[in-house]
Amino acid sequence: MRITHHRLIGLNTLMVIEMIKQKDLPIPENINLDKILDVLGRQQRDNRKRFKNYLGAPDLVMDVYIEMPFGMDDKYEFCGHSLSAFQHFIIPQNGKYRGYNWDYDDSLAVLEELGDILMTMFSTDVKYDPTVEEYGFSPEIMVKSPMSLLIDRLGGNVDLDDFEFPTAAEVGGYYGDVVAKDKNHSIITRIKAAGFSLHFVMDACCAHHVMGYLLNGHSEWEAHLESNWRSRFDNPKDQKQLNKKFEIIAKEISDYLMENQELSKLKSVKEVIESNAEFTNKWLKTNNNREMAMRGKINRHETKKICNRAIASCIVSLNLMF
Repeated sequence: MRITHHRLIGLNTLMVIEMIKQKDLPIPENINLDKILDVLGRQQRDNRKRFKNYLGAPDLVMDVYIEMPFGMDDKYEFCGHSLSAFQHFIIPQNGKYRGYNWDYDDSLAVLEELGDILMTMFSTDVKYDPTVEEYGFSPEIMVKSPMSLLIDRLGGNVDLDDFEFPTAAEVGGYYGDVVAKDKNHSIITRIKAAGFSLHFVMDACCAHHVMGYLLNGHSEWEAHLESNWRSRFDNPKDQKQLNKKFEIIAKEISDYLMENQELSKLKSVKEVIESNAEFTNKWLKTNNNREMAMRGKINRHETKKICNRAIASCIVSLNLMF
């Protein structure tokens, strides 16, 4: 079985891992790259076609593909259910973290009041059924997820008006710290959980997921981020050109990990996600980044900061999972 990963889950991160190994670049001693590659597969750097097609930036992870021996893909999809999308936020607040709350989202403006009226009229109580949002996982795994447990504590129904969703750290932590690490699960289930968890790791590097805004340049900022990230590769014509680009990025990630060793000392994926939220919150307060994000803009220099943090924290998270 050969593992192929869609977008930043593996195409950036695994390429960087292999380049760090190939060039013998320094990394914190508690990170074991061989351990990661033993699970996720090697020679990802030779997979140029997929790299060229899926050089995605943070928050754009959609699927994990697992190529089976007979050439059939087991396609793991984020199904796009609305209740799930709201679990991808983590807002630092008064020394703690909160999840998405419709009433606190200033980007909605008049839509927030309209939404309150509509939800009061048509969907005051929304029942959460974990089997609807399996993401390729068994109901036994989903029923223990943070959202499912929260709904249980609330008596089985949700009033979406003034409801606070679980944080990205709680959800990503569950799949990374619990499901992916559980060797009683199949290797495919563990890798799916790892991919799902890394999506939340990267969400915490995205401006609007930390500001708690659905609108105000959210999708435009992420599109600009991806465009800037892709521009680093300048449409490579062959494997040699692609390798040269990744050699540069691998050196940057190696330097980042060595200069920020507190990241590699975190004890859980949940802590990594919370640390990323703090990083992004601090980043928003510098160099006019918040104002630019609200307009859906980010320059290439700041894009490098965000993406390098995302890849570094993905490596740390994979090390914790496997």
